[in-house]
Amino acid sequence: MEVWGENRSLGNQQKARLKEAFWSTLEYMQRLVVAAAGLEDANAELERKLCISQTCRTELCQAPEEKVAEIRILRREKARREAAFQKEREKWQELIREERKGKAEEIELVQEQISRMAEILREEEDRQRVRVEAATQTDAYAGSGVGPPPTPMEVDGAVSEGPGEGVPSVHGPSLTRKQPPSEMTRKGDGEEEIKTTVTTQEPSGEKVDRLVARLKEVLPEAVVNRLVLKGEVRLRGVNEAATPEEIRDALASIGGCRPRDITLGPLRWGSEGEECCNGNASGGGVRVREKMSRCLGGPPSLATSPVEDRLHPWFSR
Repeated sequence: MEVWGENRSLGNQQKARLKEAFWSTLEYMQRLVVAAAGLEDANAELERKLCISQTCRTELCQAPEEKVAEIRILRREKARREAAFQKEREKWQELIREERKGKAEEIELVQEQISRMAEILREEEDRQRVRVEAATQTDAYAGSGVGPPPTPMEVDGAVSEGPGEGVPSVHGPSLTRKQPPSEMTRKGDGEEEIKTTVTTQEPSGEKVDRLVARLKEVLPEAVVNRLVLKGEVRLRGVNEAATPEEIRDALASIGGCRPRDITLGPLRWGSEGEECCNGNASGGGVRVREKMSRCLGGPPSLATSPVEDRLHPWFSR
């Protein structure tokens, strides 16, 4: 009984140990299962991270290439726009230069026209002034009863290019002094000796050709050769009491020019005993010649005279 009891207690102890080992093994297995599940989860997380990393790596590698391609496209587009803009800019600059050139030519043309108009206005003012002086002196002649200048004159005139100017009859104060009848040289009653020479050259141009033709119509006896810029006036039979200043002022008044434009030559005694002088007038030579020629015919109040009859209306415009 004792032996069986001892054996029974030993068996129980062994069972208890086996049971304890079983439960410890089961607990360990459970731990292994939990650890395996954790490892699987960790592997899944690693795989997910690896996938994300690969995706990011791919995206990061492709992004620079795309960006570079986009940048290249933008640069090409920018270069194309800049080329088009530069071409358009050059076109507008050329148009602006042409416009400025045209404006400059127009301004020069307008300035030239203004200069011409100013010259025409000055000439018209000179004509008006001469007309007023002629009318004043005509009234003075009519009121004082002074006769025409009795001394004959020899006039050598030079004509400048261009249309004639108005030349009313004007007598200077020193040329209108009455002289004794013995000093007068006349061909006949009411006719004075007149000698007129007109020289001109024929440069190219229809204007000069028309001028030469009209000169030949107005003065058939004149010799038309060449054009000069000075007019030479020779006075014969001037009163010996006239001073050079009075002669110069008289020529300036007759010619419509300035006294300083007239240069008087030496005074000498002519073949008939009268005093003579030479005067050169630049610029106003044509007016001096025309007005002196008209003065030879008589005073302004005299309607008809030998020179007045021969003058063409073109000279009195």
